[in-house]
Order: sequence, then C-alpha cells, then structure tokens
Amino acid sequence: MNLKELKSIGLVSDSIALSEQEKQIIQFLTQSSKIFSKDVEKLLDIKEARARRILKEMVEKESIERVGVARNTHYVLRGN
Repeated sequence: MNLKELKSIGLVSDSIALSEQEKQIIQFLTQSSKIFSKDVEKLLDIKEARARRILKEMVEKESIERVGVARNTHYVLRGN
C-alpha cells in the first residue's frame, strides 16, 4: 500500500504531518506486519536513540502502536 491508499482507509491522516523518515517507516509497515527499533536504525541509517525517538513520536501521533515490552517491543500500523 502507498500513503494515498493508507489515507483512503483512515490509517494515515492529512492533518498529521509526517516527516520523510516517518513515511519510510509507514511504507515498511505496509509490506511487513511489524517493525523493531533495530529495523528503523538500518532502514534510515540512524543511531538507536534517534530511532526510538522517531518511533515514540509516531506513537504519540497515533500513526503506529507499540506492542510488547523490552527486547520484544515492536511497532505495528494503528488499527492492525
């Protein structure tokens, strides 16, 4: 699914501005059911702290949901 399709089914809102990095994470999640912070580090070529910060911000924006705890923490598209 692309971002336009996600918007059409209500998973992504026009009122929430997504950064390019956040868009890449959403795209990854449309092809994979979940993403770990390590995946974000590799996908965006960033450090662990930045990856966690981006994911936290996306959870706060309600773009994605956090699932699990500690090493099992991963993220899924909201509503999946």
